[in-house]
Amino acid sequence: MLSSASSLAKSFSQCISGANTLHRLEREDTLLACFQSHKNFLGSDECFNQISKLKVAQRSGILSEKLKGICFYEASIFQNDKLCLKRADEFQNGENHDEAVFDCYKQFQDKLSQKACVEISNKLIYPAKRNHLYQHCMNN
Repeated sequence: MLSSASSLAKSFSQCISGANTLHRLEREDTLLACFQSHKNFLGSDECFNQISKLKVAQRSGILSEKLKGICFYEASIFQNDKLCLKRADEFQNGENHDEAVFDCYKQFQDKLSQKACVEISNKLIYPAKRNHLYQHCMNN
């Protein structure tokens, strides 16, 4: 089991290193493929940590948001709404941020109090979305 994890870590590392030698567009596609193929191995925390280490992701907001999407939607299993919302805050693009916040709401809506629901609605950036979820919270 340990050698398997070590092999996957090496494989991910090699994938990332190989991407750095490519032209910008090929590099971005390759990095997306690296994260996509290793998302289960990485898990949520390590997935987000790896993005923060990539200089190319720091220079490209679009690439960064796409990688965060893989980490948030495909590599993460959140135990509670607080952890989910913490990761939703990683998104810089307002549309992506609000989509992630709403996804957190959807995942945990059956467990949320009215107060917690309102707190989540207040995390939304766009006023129309914020007001819509707020009204929904108040009516349920």
